[in-house]
Amino acid sequence: MDTIAVIGCGYVGLINGIALAYKHRDKKFIFVDTDKNKIQALKERKPYINEPLFAGYLDIVNNANYTTDYNEISNADIIMVAVNTPDKDGKCDLHYLIHAVSMINEHAKINATVIIKSTVAVGVCKYLAENKIRHDLTIVSIPEFLAEGEAI
Repeated sequence: MDTIAVIGCGYVGLINGIALAYKHRDKKFIFVDTDKNKIQALKERKPYINEPLFAGYLDIVNNANYTTDYNEISNADIIMVAVNTPDKDGKCDLHYLIHAVSMINEHAKINATVIIKSTVAVGVCKYLAENKIRHDLTIVSIPEFLAEGEAI
C-alpha cells in the first residue's frame, strides 16, 4: 500500500488530502500539523474549514491518520506540503515551509517525492532543491488554486 503524507492541515492541505484519500481508498494517508487542536478535531471528525461538502468526505474517509508527530511520515512515498506562507500583510513568509522541509529531511524515506502546494514565489522550489532539501528527494511544485467554499 502506498503512503501519502500531507503536512499542513489548513484549507489547502485538508481539501487536497481528504479528496485524494476519498478517491484513492487503497492508499494510506497521514495528515501532520503542529496545531494539536486541529489534529484533535480531525480525529473526532469535526470539520473546522468553510467547505459545505467537506464534512461528508471526512466522515467517509477511513484510510487517514492525523498526528502532530513527524515520525509518522517515515514510510510516505509522497509528501505534500501545504503550510501557511503568506504573512498578515500578504507577503511571503517561508518560516513554516523551511521548518517542514527540515522535518522532511529528518524523517522522510529515501527517494520520496515532495510536492509543494504552499503559495510561494517563482524560484522557491529551485532554491529548496539546491539548498535545503536532501538530494535523494524529488521536489515538485503544484501550486494551489482553490476558491474557499467551492473546492469540493
